[in-house]
Amino acid sequence: MSQPSSSTPIIDVLVVGAGPVGLFFANEMQAYGCTFRIIDRNSTPSIHSKAIAIMSRTLEALDNRNLIEPFFAQGRISNYMDLRTRGKPLALIPTVGTESPFPYPILLSQVHTEGFLEDALRKSSGNDTIVERDVNLVSYQEDDGEDVVVATLARVDDPDRTEVVKARYIVGCDGVHSAVRKGGRDWTFEGHSYKSPWALADLIVESDHIKNDRITMMLHPEGPVTLFPFEEGLDRRFRIVTPLGDFGYDESGEVTHGTFTCFTLFLRRFLSCVKWTLRGCILNLGWNLIRKFNRLSNTNMTHRSPKLICKIICSIIPHHYSSPLPIPGIQDARHQHNATQPKEMTLEELRELIDRRVAPEKLVLSNPKWISSFRINERLANGYRRGRAFVVGDAAHCHSPMGGQGMNMGLQDAHNLGWKIALAVQGKVKDADLLLESYSIERVPIARKVLSFTTSFTKRISKQGFFAYLVPRYIIPLVVSRSRFQSEIRSNMLGFKIAYPSSPLNHPTPSILRQVRQRKSWLGFLFRSPKHLIEPGEHMPDGILKLPRIQPGRDTLMLYDVVRGTTTHTLLLFASGHGITRDKNPLVGKVLGIAGRYKSTITAVVIGFKNVIEYQDFNDAQGSVEKTFAEQVPALHACFGVPKNSQAVVVVRPDLYVAFSATEEEVESGELEKFLAGYLVEESSH
Repeated sequence: MSQPSSSTPIIDVLVVGAGPVGLFFANEMQAYGCTFRIIDRNSTPSIHSKAIAIMSRTLEALDNRNLIEPFFAQGRISNYMDLRTRGKPLALIPTVGTESPFPYPILLSQVHTEGFLEDALRKSSGNDTIVERDVNLVSYQEDDGEDVVVATLARVDDPDRTEVVKARYIVGCDGVHSAVRKGGRDWTFEGHSYKSPWALADLIVESDHIKNDRITMMLHPEGPVTLFPFEEGLDRRFRIVTPLGDFGYDESGEVTHGTFTCFTLFLRRFLSCVKWTLRGCILNLGWNLIRKFNRLSNTNMTHRSPKLICKIICSIIPHHYSSPLPIPGIQDARHQHNATQPKEMTLEELRELIDRRVAPEKLVLSNPKWISSFRINERLANGYRRGRAFVVGDAAHCHSPMGGQGMNMGLQDAHNLGWKIALAVQGKVKDADLLLESYSIERVPIARKVLSFTTSFTKRISKQGFFAYLVPRYIIPLVVSRSRFQSEIRSNMLGFKIAYPSSPLNHPTPSILRQVRQRKSWLGFLFRSPKHLIEPGEHMPDGILKLPRIQPGRDTLMLYDVVRGTTTHTLLLFASGHGITRDKNPLVGKVLGIAGRYKSTITAVVIGFKNVIEYQDFNDAQGSVEKTFAEQVPALHACFGVPKNSQAVVVVRPDLYVAFSATEEEVESGELEKFLAGYLVEESSH
């Protein structure tokens, strides 16, 4: 085995794993000019479609890196979620919003996602073999003397052929069995597995009622059948996902729960006993009511409705407390498909299962590319950072695929971490340790919320029994018809709710006066400001800007166009109607003077409010005219919560989340200077 030496070159980052998350992170490193290597233990990219949903916040991240174009060319936009049961429509929920330039999900095979990201990496690096395949991470350790990670790599096909690599940081994008996470100190992956497997297939689906512009979920007491259309040009190819058993946790596997989770398992068993006792009482009461009803109606209800009686009994008595009670016409999927060891399904088995669950509708399934079964794991690492090691994506968290958040979470992790590592490597921040620690502080709460949502959603749609008959027929139509519910579902699914209000990078709590104006104190009712200035931790909205008249070509562009491809923070000065030059607006001179001290980390953008910006507006040569814009109507001022006839400054991070916001009064009092002085390194001292 080779040993490290003082002559071993040091790279900035070693990226472990070349799935979509690892490839996107490598593109981030390439954009920031960091030196890196990306390795993967597999000899070739995956040939299976795997994750297919790309949500709005992820599309914005891809667009921010100039990677979005091929995704739109090949992917399919989903406009609705169609809920159906027993051949009848329940609800049609729009999945297109207004909060983003990409207010919809795109459905695309992970094969293409990886291909697009690897092609972009090859093109930007000029290296066709930049991804080193058949290379495994054997071990790593930190060398405090050199402030590096020393990693040992080996060829998968020749384990004795090893190499030692020195890197400033190591980033694990290597999935649920992450070698980076397992090699870190005190890193756990707490959680549980579902006891029943799920079926998955990519194939052609022919049906009169299944449209290729929407996600369709067909509800059934055994479990829903969900169909995702994907890939333009393949009009009838769908991903089908359906559970093969009742919802529940597998508590017999490897113990990776941790003390707290073990206590919750004990509590769950105790509450389960209480629940079954109560259900026994309900069963006894229900049976007495049935007998009384039979006497009153002088009919044999059991003879007339055997299915109903079996459904009621099966919904009340747990399977592990009673012998199996088969429902006439419905087989128990847990016994039909091995729940302990998931096995590959045949097309005929899948057809039989789907036919039963979508009846009376008929789906014609053919030309399968992939039929498989999988078991859902829900786990979360206890922190995403250990010194110079980080975990991203499935290496940090995994959960139910229902909701389509898995790959999106990973890509957003990478977008959050990339710029932080780049600034730390380049020495452009005052407190590199705090900056890097903020990755875990910001992203772990998001993962917890997603795990909670997907667990609840999966449980509700896959729970079997009598109530599974009632919910689709009566409760779902009542709930999903409400526009507020639809908006909430859409916002959560597309990622519009993601924010970092507790980030240590955020500007501290604003003045008491501003809190009052923003209705954040009990005195807020005295003020009538319906919209407050955007807060640190919120995502930057988009809007239309007018170009100066002196620039030929188009008249307008979007704010996202201005920040696309940026590797710096963006300082937005909203000047309202006060003027956009130093001589007309003293705040412009003050803010641009402050921003000038951080030229390599801050790009200043001035946004005024007037019909047009003329050439004479720049008679003081304040700087690049390309970063000065106007609004014909103050829509963008309103989106950022800038009060009418007021001015404000907003500092946006490279990942498009707000780090600082202040009114004109707060800027004049020195809030902006104080924030930047404690955050970034000035140009003169760098």
